[in-house]
Amino acid sequence: MFKTVSSRGQIQIKNDIKNGLHLFHFDFSNCSQRVRICLIEKGMDWNSHPVNLLLNEHSTDWFQSINPKGLVPVLVHDGSVVTESVEIIRYIDRMYPSPGLQPEGISDNREMDEIIALADSVQSQIKLLTHYFLAKPQRLLVKRSLKKFSDNHNNSDLVAFKKRFANNEFTVDEVRDCIDKMHKVIRIIDTYLIKQTWFLGDEFSLADIAWMVNIHRLDLMGFPLSRYSNLGLWYQQCKKRESFQQGLVDYEPALIMFLFKINKYINRSKHKKMFGFE
Repeated sequence: MFKTVSSRGQIQIKNDIKNGLHLFHFDFSNCSQRVRICLIEKGMDWNSHPVNLLLNEHSTDWFQSINPKGLVPVLVHDGSVVTESVEIIRYIDRMYPSPGLQPEGISDNREMDEIIALADSVQSQIKLLTHYFLAKPQRLLVKRSLKKFSDNHNNSDLVAFKKRFANNEFTVDEVRDCIDKMHKVIRIIDTYLIKQTWFLGDEFSLADIAWMVNIHRLDLMGFPLSRYSNLGLWYQQCKKRESFQQGLVDYEPALIMFLFKINKYINRSKHKKMFGFE
């Protein structure tokens, strides 16, 4: 269902990444989605290297030799490694300035930085909520492979998170805190969109790319986005872009998305008060 790389292919890739533009990514990773969308908006040619997180390929020596943190996405440009999705999209726009995805004015740039920083600030909340509301069916699989993953992966924070997920240790209070943080930040970004199409006005920018994947992920969970009218209109415009389809939707398996639609309905009914519908 999700793409992977053979051992033989891994050896070849280590040689190939010395030249050209290469992206190591996972289909359903929202940070990977962010980078793919940026590359497509730029109309760039790039080499795709899937890292299957469900098979723990990010815990292999091969991948951790490329990114010691063992996280996706990773961009490699002529052998130079760039990590963290918000840094990667900035790098892409800086190295390939046309079409531009950053404003020219200093004040607009400052505003864009603030919006991107807000998107980055809620990444841990998005991660926990994703696992709590969408990834529960994976818990048994994660638990079975946890010992091997813990022994092989160098990122202690990720290992600790996996252990908590596998052992069903996320508390209701933690989840509520994450939801409250999301509402607080979304109220802020909703005001940026008053009477304008994109975050910085008429021009689509890195600020929109930074947020569109987060809002999509919240939408899959059943988060009450309808409370935010400006954001809702903006999100509908995002979904019309080719980059949204090609960099995000096309990577989402149909069966999983069907199950998520059912799960979304259940979440909205079961967690109505927690989400803030009431």
